[in-house]
Amino acid sequence: MSEERSDEFVKMVPVLMVEIPKMVLKLGVPFLRMKKRVQKAERQFRTGLEESGMPPELARELSDQYAKDLSIRRIISGMQGSAMFKPFNWRD
Repeated sequence: MSEERSDEFVKMVPVLMVEIPKMVLKLGVPFLRMKKRVQKAERQFRTGLEESGMPPELARELSDQYAKDLSIRRIISGMQGSAMFKPFNWRD
């Protein structure tokens, strides 16, 4: 039985060597794009606050909070409670 698992692992290694970089690109590139958009939105928000007369220190503090609200980690952690991430129970 152990030899069967070893054979399966040996067959799976080349597949993983191809698929893992694909997954990194599929997830990484959109993540970096979103992060760049969030940074741009934060700068625009801070600039708009400063141009409207808000003190720079307060504008920076508010724009930092704005960027935290747009954080991908925060968005994903908020999704964990949604129906999409709840396991489906076939018995119900």
